[in-house]
Amino acid sequence: MTENRMLRNQITGRIRLSDGERKTLADIGQKLGRHALEEVATIVKPDTILGWHRKLVAQKLTAPNAVRPGASPIDQELEALVVRMAQENRSWGYDRIVGPSPTSAHHQ
Repeated sequence: MTENRMLRNQITGRIRLSDGERKTLADIGQKLGRHALEEVATIVKPDTILGWHRKLVAQKLTAPNAVRPGASPIDQELEALVVRMAQENRSWGYDRIVGPSPTSAHHQ
């Protein structure tokens, strides 16, 4: 810890971190938690590190072509058709786009 402080004092200006370095700090920071980060983080604020982690998680959840566990990939053409149907029929809603339930199909 003292060694890190000594090295940090020799550096002038901002320290530039690569995306990989930020990801590494974000993963470690999330595991440590805010309280531990406050004791060990010296070059970046704990809130910044935890913010990087939240951003990485958000990117994973919204990544194009991301397949969630247990979900099968959706064909691009089918996805485009569903989006077009939703845009052209704004009054429809989720249930109507998904289609009638098996029980309601018999009553039509």
